[in-house]
Amino acid sequence: MHILIVMSTTNEIQLYKNLLKHSFNGTPWFGPSLIEQLEKISPELASKRMSVSRKNIAEYLMHIITWRKFTIEKLKGNADYTIEISSEADWPPVPDIDTSIWNNMLTDLKATQEELLGLLENFDPAKLDEPVPGAKYKYKIMLSGLVQHDIYHSGQVGLLKSLLTS
Repeated sequence: MHILIVMSTTNEIQLYKNLLKHSFNGTPWFGPSLIEQLEKISPELASKRMSVSRKNIAEYLMHIITWRKFTIEKLKGNADYTIEISSEADWPPVPDIDTSIWNNMLTDLKATQEELLGLLENFDPAKLDEPVPGAKYKYKIMLSGLVQHDIYHSGQVGLLKSLLTS
């Protein structure tokens, strides 16, 4: 289920930009922003697991980056860029995390934020109701879904951090 707010398309682009900014590094009502949480996590904590079969924080971060890159490619009109749910492309393998790798992952995440906002700055609002290239849903559904995806996994990161440090 996707939650959409009906408004003029120009204002809608601004809404998506504001939601991305606010949940990424603003002061959202639900708690710390995504980047605020991640910047307080050490590489050691990012690598820790609750159990062997569970994901760690670094894997959640890589997954978030993956879907942000997917959205970037779709905003660029790339119909051939796809990710199969629950595939290795959806959950890419994460190398052993050290400070350098963790910092590079955070840098990659920040780069996706800048690129997303830049693409939305120049995005034609009339396209919001058009299908995403290579998909059966509209751009407005994808953008709304990306914000929801970020917030959902941000909550998982916060919960996992809390469980691993208690």
